[in-house]
Parts: sequence; C-alpha cells; structure tokens
Amino acid sequence: MESGCGEGFLANLAPSIPRHRYTGISDFLLEFDEQSEKNASEWFLLTDIDEKVFTVGFLNTTDDTHIAFWLWVSFDPLSRLLLFKMPPSPAHEIASLTFARLFDDSLQQIGLKYAIKQLGSSPYGEGNRGRKMADFEWAPKRPPPGHHRNAPTMVLEVALTETQSKLNSDVRFWLDQARHDVNIALTLAIGQREPRITIEKWERVDDRIHRTQKIDIHHQGQRNTTVVTGGPLKLDFAKVFLRAPATPKERDIVLDDEQLQFLAEEIWETQEASQR
Repeated sequence: MESGCGEGFLANLAPSIPRHRYTGISDFLLEFDEQSEKNASEWFLLTDIDEKVFTVGFLNTTDDTHIAFWLWVSFDPLSRLLLFKMPPSPAHEIASLTFARLFDDSLQQIGLKYAIKQLGSSPYGEGNRGRKMADFEWAPKRPPPGHHRNAPTMVLEVALTETQSKLNSDVRFWLDQARHDVNIALTLAIGQREPRITIEKWERVDDRIHRTQKIDIHHQGQRNTTVVTGGPLKLDFAKVFLRAPATPKERDIVLDDEQLQFLAEEIWETQEASQR
C-alpha cells in the first residue's frame, strides 16, 4: 500500500458508500435518520464540509439531542469528507471488546497487564492530517520522553461490511498521518454471508505500509470445526511499548490459535443471536 501523495486519506472510498452533501445541521439530521431507518449501509458520508464546520458542529459540540453527533469516525480536511459509522451491531461491539480482553490476557502472561492503557475510541489527529477514531486504541502507560501520553501505538478497526477501500483508508490514516505515533494497525473483518473472520496486521516496513500478517478463521467440515490459518497473531514488543524487553519474561505479545478460535466463536454466537 502506498503512503499519501497529497490527497486526503478518505479520497478513495468506494462509490457504494452513500454520500450526502452538507447543507446544514437540520438537513444532515434528516438524511441521517432516513438512512438509519432504511438500514441501507453501515456508513454515512458527508461531503463539502470544512474544518470550521467540523470543529464547531461535531468535534467540540455539546449537543446531545441526537446520537449522530457522536458517531463520526473520520474527518478528512483535504477531501472535505466526514465519515460516520451507523450505530454498531452487537457483533461489532463483541468483536472489539473480546479482542481487547484477549489482548489483556496475553499481556498478563508476560507480566505487563497493567503496563498498557486502553484509550477506547477517542479522536486522534489535528490540522491537515484530519481526525479519526479507532474501535480500540492502546498506549504504554509510561512512554519514553517526547511521546505523547495519550497517543496510541496500536489500534484496532473492526469491519462488518466495509469495502476494501474503507479498510485501506483506515490503515492509511494510522500508518501515514499518524505514523509518528501508531506502529501497528489491526483490522478485523467479520463475514456476514458466512462464518469467517479475517484479521490483518499492518506496519511500516522500509518506510512503506505493508500487510505483515493475515489470519483467516472459518468453519470447516460437517461438524463446523473452527479452523485458524496464519496464526498465532504476533505483536512486536518494542512497537507496542516503545522500548526493548527488560526481563526474560518480557517478549512479543502473542494471541494463540485457541484465543483466536474463542474470539471468532464469540462473534458468531452474537451474530446468530441477533438474527433470531
């Protein structure tokens, strides 16, 4: 994946994502409600929105009269685009929460459960770099001098129906615009037509954005056995903690195949329950 060449990180979103020209708050809320009722897409994209309108109307708003004000996930000032994620499905929420829990378990195995803080989903970025919120963000509790205490080193983006262009825009932002802070961008894509989970790990290698690991989890055979290919998930210690291991117990963080199976089965059970 190439890094940015001057255009905004949301510039190449697929045409299938519904676009709505921004003409004012009232029109925005009306169109948002109409799309929400139709349940037509997981995404809502506002076009022709400038930095001032975004800052006053969304980033710094105290308006709690409509949920839409709190559902934006990415602002691209170069392309004048503001992307919203419609209210998340139960499967989406259980995916991010379960992954975070398993990550904590893996940290505990190397004695560092309390050395990382979860930033949840909070706005990141400023100026022409744009703003973005991941599904989950992590940062070391004691970063080295010069690194902002609330800047994530690893992020997770969960996908239900994203096109590849949406996933690419997520990765591109975190490893391009946020390249001085974020070292690892994880994407977790949930299949809706079949029980399949795809986890991808993206990092900068030789100053380019590369996918460095891909894990596929799916059902196989008449007994629907859960199969993991490409695991375990390995996360570089220094890229997460911004330091080298200091004791024999400290090592790269690993989510093994058993944990990945558990993650997938939790997601699938939630999907099945919500479809009944």
